[in-house]
Amino acid sequence: MKNDNVPQKVIDLMKADKFVDLCGITLDEIGPGYAKTSVQIGPQHLNGAGVIQGGVLFTLADYALASAANSREKVSVSIETTMSFIKGVSSGKITAIAKEITCGRTLARYDVSVTTEDGTLIALLHGTVYRK
Repeated sequence: MKNDNVPQKVIDLMKADKFVDLCGITLDEIGPGYAKTSVQIGPQHLNGAGVIQGGVLFTLADYALASAANSREKVSVSIETTMSFIKGVSSGKITAIAKEITCGRTLARYDVSVTTEDGTLIALLHGTVYRK
């Protein structure tokens, strides 16, 4: 994992997430206000129609958002998120990249893009976090 000036205690906090482990999601990069997560799609990630289940996409993007928000060493929790599903995929590795848009004393805003290995956009998440 690539770490750009984020304390180990923040990385340990993010890696303690048992649900993302269960989903096979990894934290690949983290920096101030930025994070990259990914998952290799397997049969366990597919819905009845044979495409990746929306909950997996949301979890992948939410984990990137949480990692980016908590990278500033202030516990941050989502208070609002919206997600748009753009394209279904059934295989390959997908990646979520969270980028900080604004960061104030108590609120911060993030945009998260979810893409395939070739850069095809498959989902977008917008979120606001409360910084405790």
